[in-house]
Amino acid sequence: MIANNRQCKWLLKSGYKNLQINFFRYIRFSLINILLALVVSSCYLKHSLSSPENIIEITYLISQHVKYMLLIAIICCICCLPVILLPSVLMQLLLAILASILIMAMSLDIIIYAHTKMHLSIIPIAVVVLKLTNWQNLEPLIFFSCIIIIAIIEYLLLVKQKNKKHISTSYYYIIISILSLFFLLSYGIYHLSSPIQQQKLAQLTSYCSLFSNVHKSLQPMKKLDKLNNNLLLSPRKLFMPKISGNSYTLKPMQYNKITTIKNIVIIGIDGWRADRFNAKDTPNLWRYAQKGKIFTNHIAAGNATKKSNFGLFYGIPADYTDFFTATKQAPELIKRLQQLNYEIGIFFSARIDGIKLEKNVFLNIKNLRMGSSENTPALRDQQVTDDWLEWYDANQNKPMFSYLFYDSVHEYDFSSDFNQQYTPTKGKKRYKEVYKEYGQQIMTNMYDTSVSYVDKQAKKVLDKLFQDDNLKNTIIVITADHGHELNDYQQNFWGHGSNLSAAQLQIPFIIIDPSINNNKQAVICNDLTSHFDLVPTLMKNFLGAINKISDYSIGLDLFGDLSQRDWVMTTGSHKFLHFFGIVNKQHNNIKILPAGFYQQFDNNNCLIENKNINYKQVNEAFHMVKKFIH
Repeated sequence: MIANNRQCKWLLKSGYKNLQINFFRYIRFSLINILLALVVSSCYLKHSLSSPENIIEITYLISQHVKYMLLIAIICCICCLPVILLPSVLMQLLLAILASILIMAMSLDIIIYAHTKMHLSIIPIAVVVLKLTNWQNLEPLIFFSCIIIIAIIEYLLLVKQKNKKHISTSYYYIIISILSLFFLLSYGIYHLSSPIQQQKLAQLTSYCSLFSNVHKSLQPMKKLDKLNNNLLLSPRKLFMPKISGNSYTLKPMQYNKITTIKNIVIIGIDGWRADRFNAKDTPNLWRYAQKGKIFTNHIAAGNATKKSNFGLFYGIPADYTDFFTATKQAPELIKRLQQLNYEIGIFFSARIDGIKLEKNVFLNIKNLRMGSSENTPALRDQQVTDDWLEWYDANQNKPMFSYLFYDSVHEYDFSSDFNQQYTPTKGKKRYKEVYKEYGQQIMTNMYDTSVSYVDKQAKKVLDKLFQDDNLKNTIIVITADHGHELNDYQQNFWGHGSNLSAAQLQIPFIIIDPSINNNKQAVICNDLTSHFDLVPTLMKNFLGAINKISDYSIGLDLFGDLSQRDWVMTTGSHKFLHFFGIVNKQHNNIKILPAGFYQQFDNNNCLIENKNINYKQVNEAFHMVKKFIH
């Protein structure tokens, strides 16, 4: 009995001693990895929304960064603490694997944040997983090789800690003192700064939003706008989960009786730049446009097809897309056309369900044509034209609304017999891959050739309309969904969906209506206009709407006075980051990010560091983004 008690005491003492050894080895190992994490995490700094300009900002940036990373590291250490209960060998192996995974996760987060300004979350992780499960690429091999190498290094590090003595308690006091100092410095500098300085400080550490509260990062912006006797609205409060009645309009829509119902034809070209609307690149569109009104300073509702089409048909910001999709709110424009018994024909080259427009813009349209069935964009565009011509002839006795949307320009595609000088891209490619294959000049030539190709397709539609006696009762709108950047600013931006520059947002816009100028010389409008203006223009002038435009749109009447407009709103996205922005007459823009931060860019898409923000415009933009949910 005595022997058993002694054996139990020895086992307890031995177990306690092993636990103590494991604990101190764990602490030493954690400290080393925390230092490593601080070094790796310094890569976040170059992706901040701003750069420090004085000693106060530098001190704040360093203190906030270290505090932020230490907090995350301490949480990870506490979560992993139970591993000390395991036998030494198993503990060493498990800790090495965990540490290597955490370091690689931070590295991945830095890469994702650099491109999307988002930290690891469900959507970015899903993309990463898809990439890492595609064994045809080198990325999975490199990624898992790095984990194995780091795990081996971490394991060797743990083995070397085996015979070292425990850490003196003085080290704990030093660590706690340093952590407290960083807390005090970051907290003190921030709360003793002016509102303007606070906004700059928040921009410096914008990447810290993984751990910070969103509303805290918005405080500087709220305080800042109080200087202008306004209060900016938090993006967290932009969308409330309720809507009044069955319409997003501020007041019930009322209409006058229409004596003459006009046909409406919209010709849209995916990715058509404003500077490619001319007598050389688009001779047919240019010739017919001389019979209408040309808007030379027109801005798309968004830098992507889905957002832009939403703004074009609803007349309100595309920030409402997801909410209206969930609540099944169709555009008032489509509702009115259906009230007037219009025959509605939607002729998309690409698939409509690829961008989910059948769930919002074209929600209640019966027998919706979902897209063309041919194999290449060029052939699908031909099918759009042929199908429209057949549909148009079959519905001559009804009022007609049709929307043709061509895709070849977006895909750099054209039929093989159209121009033998360049090789078609045979479907969608990544722009960087096309650039590597062809080079910038040939890529530009291919783009221009595809523009000319679609111009020939649109000519068949316009020829049909102008040879028809019904033209006097037809309104024709010619435009694009967004622009298409060709590395215009030498920043390696191609295509669309990456910034709010003029190359991606400024597009052609033409309205042809005999009532404008009786087919005489073109009327030119150089005022700032937007896709949001189409709905109020049609509703007010042709569809009998009595309501004030502000009841159902943020746009203006394109036939009214536009000279006082200084800016228009737009929406954008880059990777998985969604934002909205303000574009002025000079094509400078303010990008407003989800957390409330802002960035200013000049007309060459270069970041402007000064603080001369027009907060009245920003405040109005925030109100527009929440106006129609009430």
